[in-house]
Amino acid sequence: MFHSPEDRSKLCFFLVTGVCELYQGDYDPHYLTGLAALFWVINTFHDDAFLVRNALYQYLSFYFKNLSLKA
Repeated sequence: MFHSPEDRSKLCFFLVTGVCELYQGDYDPHYLTGLAALFWVINTFHDDAFLVRNALYQYLSFYFKNLSLKA
């Protein structure tokens, strides 16, 4: 999933779409800076699946945990 530039692009598009669809007008800027950092990890270390998965899991955990605290 991470080796092909097209697949990485699809994954990043999916993540951006998801973040934008859940936007509620009061985002912590760390949601977007964390997403940008995740994209950097995905595109820079795409050959290290463990590292990319770990970064993805950490970002999603941070994002959804903090969204649920606001609900």
